[in-house]
Amino acid sequence: MKLAITLAISAGFALAATGAEAGALKCGGSECKASYAGAEYSSSKCQAPAEPTLSVEKAEAYNESVKAAEGYVNKVKTYYTCLTDEANADLKDVGVAVQNAVKKLQDAEKSKIDKIQVTLKNAADKLNAQQSAPAPAAPPKR
Repeated sequence: MKLAITLAISAGFALAATGAEAGALKCGGSECKASYAGAEYSSSKCQAPAEPTLSVEKAEAYNESVKAAEGYVNKVKTYYTCLTDEANADLKDVGVAVQNAVKKLQDAEKSKIDKIQVTLKNAADKLNAQQSAPAPAAPPKR
């Protein structure tokens, strides 16, 4: 009877995010927490417009203040667009970084699984070969 050793390992990878914290991202040895309460985001590309000074004492000054306020609103819209575009690019970069880090963890475990499979297959082949070898001949009876 041959020794049958079978190794069945299946690795299923599923990312399930529950709650606000699904994982941790390390940045230069310290933990990055960009999405937690109290977190602040700053733009490196977008400049908030200066709030206009309003003067509403006289009709002419009021009219100029209305124009300044309208100009400010348009600048804020441009600022919002800039912030959104930059934040989306940052989110994409963070997403890629997390995906790469997860793949590295998965690859490390897959390497361990591959090593285990090779070790067990080699052992099974050796044990099967030993069982298949003819038994040594019995010494002749005297």
